[in-house]
Amino acid sequence: MNLHVFGVVATMVIAAGVSSSCIHKTLCYDSRHLTKVVVNIDWANAPESPSGSHVAFYDANDPTTFYYFDMEANGGEVEVPKGNYNVICFNNDSETILYRDESSFDTYEAYTRTTSLQETSFGAGASLPRSSADEDQDVVLCPTDFYRDMDDNVKLLENQVNYVYFQPDSAILTYTYEVINIENINLATKCGAAISGIAGSMFLGSGELGTTKNVLPLDATISGDKVTGSFTLFGHDTGSSNKNYFTLYIWSPGGNFYATFDVTDQMDSYPDQKHVHLIIDASGIYIPEPISEGGGIEPGVNDWEDVNEDIIM
Repeated sequence: MNLHVFGVVATMVIAAGVSSSCIHKTLCYDSRHLTKVVVNIDWANAPESPSGSHVAFYDANDPTTFYYFDMEANGGEVEVPKGNYNVICFNNDSETILYRDESSFDTYEAYTRTTSLQETSFGAGASLPRSSADEDQDVVLCPTDFYRDMDDNVKLLENQVNYVYFQPDSAILTYTYEVINIENINLATKCGAAISGIAGSMFLGSGELGTTKNVLPLDATISGDKVTGSFTLFGHDTGSSNKNYFTLYIWSPGGNFYATFDVTDQMDSYPDQKHVHLIIDASGIYIPEPISEGGGIEPGVNDWEDVNEDIIM
């Protein structure tokens, strides 16, 4: 742990029976007969039903053919050519998640946009330093409120009503953390944090994570004698080559500090990987008193100085 001081063009049609939009990958009419499909979506695994759902049908025999529908939260009735399909279902109302490469079951991907530490509530306007271990990783938003399900064996038959059922489960992990043993934490005026080595995306068909490593900005709260917070993520690579570093930023009248901790082992070995709690021992971090009564150092938001002082954990 290091302690530093810082002064396809698509057609749109209305599917029968529901107010849903359907997008097909081509402009030509499909020669196969359409069959009626009733989509049922059960949100029992979510705290509350979302405002809408998205369902994508991928032809198992022709990977270039797909149909997708935005519909009401609990589903509805649509029309799709008969055949065998791989189908993806998820809520389409997350505030932070974006989507790309929808033309293939294997490439359809959920991700969050690039941001910066300066865009956060704690770092607004500040030129925050980055740990040398992860300074080459992009900062991205945390994913929020995202649930998915899939079925890779859907058979739609002609001359009958077909039914498909989904029960989406949370596709993101929830983390909480506490940073303990910071001496004089009561002198801190503000805190923030970041964590690196995090997957920035998820493939909707397989549920596998994207390979790009990113940094997530984290809100932090001073709670008594510790710093606490929570955040969400798609996941992280548990391979030996990936490292996860937690960086804590502290503002105080006596100086502004940042410290970096290796939390890889905790993240990899926590028993419940969907709900992880990190305990970060910051013994050795000391927040100094102001230089004099009423005349202490009040660094500006850009006053960062690296003193290269190593703390042994």
